Amino acid sequence: MCWGGHMQLLIPEIEQAAARLPGDGVPRCVALACVREARGTVAADERHTR
Repeated sequence: MCWGGHMQLLIPEIEQAAARLPGDGVPRCVALACVREARGTVAADERHTR
């Protein structure tokens, strides 16, 4: 599956939104975990399509 540039545009937006949440809150931790997962997915997709 090709994620294209959509994920690369969304990831920084989610990081900025998470930065506005309380530092020890579950929503922030979950958002940042999802960002890490998305970055890994994009990186794997880029390696696979080369």
